[in-house]
Amino acid sequence: MKINELTINLGGINNINTIEYVNNEVVLNIVNPSLIRKNLLIEQLGDSYQILVNKNTVTITENLENLFENLNNEITKKEENLGQKLLGVISEIFAPVLSVLAATGLIKGLLALLVFLNLINQESGTYLILYALGDSFFYFFPVFLGYTAAKRFGCNPFVGIVIGLSLVYPTITALSDQDALYSLFTGTFFESEVYTTFLGIPVILPPGGYVSTVVPIIFSVYLASLIEQFWNRVENFIIEEKIKTFYPII
Repeated sequence: MKINELTINLGGINNINTIEYVNNEVVLNIVNPSLIRKNLLIEQLGDSYQILVNKNTVTITENLENLFENLNNEITKKEENLGQKLLGVISEIFAPVLSVLAATGLIKGLLALLVFLNLINQESGTYLILYALGDSFFYFFPVFLGYTAAKRFGCNPFVGIVIGLSLVYPTITALSDQDALYSLFTGTFFESEVYTTFLGIPVILPPGGYVSTVVPIIFSVYLASLIEQFWNRVENFIIEEKIKTFYPII
């Protein structure tokens, strides 16, 4: 039995949590036992399942130990690939703005030092302009990430920009200054204040709104990319149907 055939019989690689091979006995922790094919000789051991192998049972190849070692390697690679993909996505989103992030951070640090040394007055025009130059990037961070995230997810970059601008729009930002309508997950670590709703769905805002936030814009742009891809497929389907109507295949 080849490794691909074995994983199919076990319900797929995603159906296997862990595998142990000891003395011709294979013990597996299975996600969904109902997916295991009946042609495997198995025995339930609590939450795990044991595959019985002996000279009278030819359910798996003789090279069983190597087979499951390869399978374990595939599971490990699957987990590593998921982590690598996530890090890759984050890197691709942040990479274009890192230089600007560093520069504006230096400006804010330099201004703080000049104020500490009494070399510049916080009420002077020079300070206000330099502070705006250094702080504007952080204030409108969702806008920049909206653009880079849209490029990464294959979405219209201007859609990402608009979503970012919407998150830092003054009216939206001011919502968190009002009294909350109610709280979600009260008494837990995830307790959150709800200041408004969208189509009946609670809208959770952090203190100060979405200014300088990261996760909301990336998640929003990702959803927007899925919606855009869906409508692109619908549009392409409609176009193809119209072409077939005007130019039927004979």
